[in-house]
Amino acid sequence: MNPISKISKAIQVQMKPRAAEANARGQEAMKRGDMDEAVEHFSTAIECDPDNAVLIYNRGYAYLNASEFELARADFDRAIELTPDDADPYYRRGECFQNEDNYAAAVKDYTRAIKLKPEDSRFFNRRGVSLLSLGETDKSLADFKKAIEFDPNDEQAHRNRAGVLADEGRHEEALNALAKWLEADPDCAEAWNKRGNVYRLKGDHKRAIAAYTKPIRLAPDDAEFYSNRAASLDDCGQKKEALADYKKSLQLDPENTYALYGRGWLYALAKRFEQGLADFERWAAVEPDCGGAYDGQSWCLARLGREQEALKAAEREIELSRPKGLRARGHVKLIAGQYEAGFTDLKEAFRLQPENAEWANQIAWMRSVLPDPSVRNPEEAIHYAQIARRLSDNKNWSILNTLAAALADAGRWDEAISLQEKVVAAIGDTSDEFQEHLDLFRNHKPCRLEYSNL
Repeated sequence: MNPISKISKAIQVQMKPRAAEANARGQEAMKRGDMDEAVEHFSTAIECDPDNAVLIYNRGYAYLNASEFELARADFDRAIELTPDDADPYYRRGECFQNEDNYAAAVKDYTRAIKLKPEDSRFFNRRGVSLLSLGETDKSLADFKKAIEFDPNDEQAHRNRAGVLADEGRHEEALNALAKWLEADPDCAEAWNKRGNVYRLKGDHKRAIAAYTKPIRLAPDDAEFYSNRAASLDDCGQKKEALADYKKSLQLDPENTYALYGRGWLYALAKRFEQGLADFERWAAVEPDCGGAYDGQSWCLARLGREQEALKAAEREIELSRPKGLRARGHVKLIAGQYEAGFTDLKEAFRLQPENAEWANQIAWMRSVLPDPSVRNPEEAIHYAQIARRLSDNKNWSILNTLAAALADAGRWDEAISLQEKVVAAIGDTSDEFQEHLDLFRNHKPCRLEYSNL
């Protein structure tokens, strides 16, 4: 079940018959997942053979699996006292410390385990996780890499390394890490899914779609893979295909909140407000204290003319997340024609969450394309579009489309045309909307859309 050293094995051989019988029953209980019964049997075994490190270790492991970390640590302390050259009790005690958020103590125990058994990938992987929690990112990455060297099939180490690199914005390194993972296991659906996630973070939605398609073929009953591909299809303007993937995801998992979110907004932006509202209400029923569901509800309710209900939903969103709630309330006001009050809320929301490229992009888009000249503000639109461009590392084509629209609204036609040509070339024929914008700019015409069409 769990590896033990030669020292522990020697002690196990010497185990007294009655203790051995109780130990076997404890092992069987653990396999069934009944930790209380396992502890009871291991305790009986220890009563018969009180200085047997294997029995004490096994009970500690049962306590660990039952999240009784203090009791588990006490057993591992005793096991270490009896067999100080056995790596496993240090490793398991490190797990206890890690679960108790005592990462410094966990690192010490994992380091001791590594010294005693330096080729065990588990120890490096666990220490890497604790180092990451201590903010030691480079050291954690080194540990994950070491774990993979000792065990190229260590899926957890691959996942951790690629995930950290992606979170750090080191996308090319993350892709290289995933390539090595796929070399070791080319049919690992999770590795392909992670590759799709990294491409999406890079704004390379075409490659993301291709990457997400692979795990769908490998594991066609996994709802997450469909909802992830749907998001990238949506980003590429392939709304029909995105909707089909969201529907498939929800067939497999009706409580997939990511899919409810994505499909809800697809419906809402297609003016299918009743259907969008239904998805957001289902989301709220699954996660009543999760912001986002009420944001979507407020949008749909406002579009359905239920302004007071919309404001109530936005206020609920403010309770859960002030930035998101202010943004929701801003849109309710915009839908009601209270433009300046709406933009005030949107800009305050962005001030509170200044790394959100999407929010900056939305302000820029509306300030560029709304027909009422008193609402448009080319200077402000370009300002927010440039912020969104910087935040997205100049790689999100929807944001670059917005910047082109802002430049066109300011009469800077050559710049708008040049930028939009790059957008269309990158996206190809997946979005007629972007090509339509380019045609407008070439004829020195800006984009104009009523708020109801945004």
